[in-house]
Amino acid sequence: MQSEYKLHLHDQDWNERTKKMKEEMEAARSASETRFEALRRRKEQQELEAVEAIQNMERAHMKAAEELEALYEKKLAIEAQRYRALLHEKEDMECSYEEQLEITKSKYNSVIMKLKGEFEAKTKEQQVKILKSDIYSDFT
Repeated sequence: MQSEYKLHLHDQDWNERTKKMKEEMEAARSASETRFEALRRRKEQQELEAVEAIQNMERAHMKAAEELEALYEKKLAIEAQRYRALLHEKEDMECSYEEQLEITKSKYNSVIMKLKGEFEAKTKEQQVKILKSDIYSDFT
């Protein structure tokens, strides 16, 4: 009976050890699951933050690109307006120069005609003087 009692004590000790190990393993498994869940949530949070950061960066880049394009369009419009103003100024200057050229030509032609008239008058006068002097010298 003593051996049975020893065997019973040994079984009881063995059962207690097994129970204790099962409890420890269950506690370790539970702790691992809790740690795993915490790590999984942290990873998901980091992924969400990374996606949000990328989206923010993309929005910032798009905004910068739109601002740059708007600035380019504005500068292009300013340069187009400047070009049209310069073209208009050039056309005005051409008209002004053409008018001045016509006035100068007209004055030139007037002066030429006047000088021609004066020259012809002086030439006639000289011819008359020469003729008078020839006629006078013929009579004398």
